[in-house]
Amino acid sequence: MTSSHANNLVDRYSGTWGDTAETEFQTRVPEAIRFGLDKPPLNWGVHKLPLFMRYAPDFLLPNALVEVQGFGRNGLRIKTEKLRALDQWEHHLPVYLWLWSSARDDCLWMPLDAVWAMIDGEEVIHEAYSDTARGKHVVRIRPGDLPWGTYGPPE
Repeated sequence: MTSSHANNLVDRYSGTWGDTAETEFQTRVPEAIRFGLDKPPLNWGVHKLPLFMRYAPDFLLPNALVEVQGFGRNGLRIKTEKLRALDQWEHHLPVYLWLWSSARDDCLWMPLDAVWAMIDGEEVIHEAYSDTARGKHVVRIRPGDLPWGTYGPPE
């Protein structure tokens, strides 16, 4: 089986990209309400939106915004432009990542500041995401380097 980041954009988008993680999140955190974009059609024009809107967090809690992302055994990959956009949301409410590991069948909460701390501490791998001509910059965090059990949900 090929990891989702190795497939082209159309194949990833047409499949279950994000669906598994978001379903797990909604099952475990039913009080959250949908906030950001929910897979609009590929030709809808998301690429024309400002990054701040394109990367609006997926869910809203009374005290935080939540970006949900899944990953497999190769680790978590996050576009740098997405992190910068989430940083802007942090000015309004704390931003948390809720991460779902399909390999471990487990989840973890991680405040956005913790991701930046890992980047600053050089605990990430810098890569290019090859689904565009430009090859957008991403950071990859190995599953063993993620802070399992360190953070809880927003309080």
